[in-house]
Order: sequence, then C-alpha cells, then structure tokens
Amino acid sequence: MVINPEDEEALKRSVNYPKRGIGDTTIQKIFELATELNLTAWIVLREAGKYPEQFQFGYRQKLSLIRWCNLITSA
Repeated sequence: MVINPEDEEALKRSVNYPKRGIGDTTIQKIFELATELNLTAWIVLREAGKYPEQFQFGYRQKLSLIRWCNLITSA
C-alpha cells in the first residue's frame, strides 16, 4: 500500500492486519462504493468525507479507517 496505494489486493491484505476493527463487511462496502462511483477503493477511503450519504459507517469504523489511511500516507 505504501508503494502503490491503488493496489486493491494490497489494500485488502493490509487494511486489517494487524487487527484494526475493520471487518469484511466494511471492506465490502468500500469496494461496492468504489465500483458505484467508478473510483478506486483507496480514493474512496482517502476522500470519504465527500460521500457522507453513501459512506455510512459507524464512528469506530470511521476512526479505524482514518487511522489506517493516516498510517499509509505517513509512511
């Protein structure tokens, strides 16, 4: 993910390893939204604030996703 954030297989492998509280359902929603918006999953995650009505995750999920995105972008 650090080398190529657009690598969706790397995203799937790294997003919840080690455990971050980001489950399979959350990952599935991210990929569904990316497909619907014709974007990559990484762009949807990075710009989640632009899609509040579509990006309906709970507070803990959002916090976990924000932390993970920050980890990837700061590496």
